Amino acid sequence: MTAFNHKLVISSGMMLTGMSVTHAATVANAVSNTDIQKQPNVLVIMADDLGFSDISPYGGEIETPNLQMLAENGVSFTDFSVTPYSAPSRATFLTGSDPHEVGLGNLIELSTPEQKADPDYVGHLNDKALTIAQRLQQADYYTVMSGKWHLGTKPENAPNKWGFDDSFVYLKGDGNHFKRDNYPDGPDGDQPYRLNGELVELPDDFYSSTTFADYLIESLNKRPDNTPFFAYLQFTAPHSPLQAPREDIEKYSGYYHDGPRALAEQRFKNAKKLNFIPDSAKQPTMVGYPS
Repeated sequence: MTAFNHKLVISSGMMLTGMSVTHAATVANAVSNTDIQKQPNVLVIMADDLGFSDISPYGGEIETPNLQMLAENGVSFTDFSVTPYSAPSRATFLTGSDPHEVGLGNLIELSTPEQKADPDYVGHLNDKALTIAQRLQQADYYTVMSGKWHLGTKPENAPNKWGFDDSFVYLKGDGNHFKRDNYPDGPDGDQPYRLNGELVELPDDFYSSTTFADYLIESLNKRPDNTPFFAYLQFTAPHSPLQAPREDIEKYSGYYHDGPRALAEQRFKNAKKLNFIPDSAKQPTMVGYPS
């Protein structure tokens, strides 16, 4: 196990924390050389298990001011689909292929014995896969990933084998977001993180969103000059176990006391006001939730 030298990186007032990106101008200032280079930089921010209506741009009550700014000044895509599970969806995004074709037909943790004997369900990217990072690497891009991987836990399946020049990733599906004595193991057992393919110890002040974002910024700031980048930031805080900084929990204290049905009704109304849902649409019936 090697030690991860964790350092908070703030450049030109830019910092990625939680589930937001600071003002686009500072992002451009700190990590873009588009005035010199011809190829565009690409930054993908993905949040594991984030619901469509969770955040403010889509009618949610959770304040995400920087994502709100990006939505208001950019393009919002409203006609989209994912698979029922996160790892197959992630595999599809990275490869552009049906997840069965690249070995992620199901979560490996849920695969049946019959599925595990099938190459479509091996639980990691297979030899048919080719990632966007590999393609952009061939085009002389600097490629970096930080966050959740869950596309294979063995060294030969790590991001550095799939086109990422630099990577800091959590390997499994369900892990703690803090490093604390009362969280010794996550729901999936041990907490394996890899730094460029090598198992690594977490810093004592680890919080998943902050550490993932800090690492990505640090990596972008050390990339070669005038080199375009593909940066993939995979937050996992919306995924169970649901753990958040105390100040965030207190900020929404009492908001959810009326229960999930009331929350769904309010979000549905908000989405209609934003024209994401037709005014004539009827709210779907919630089955299996407490009143």
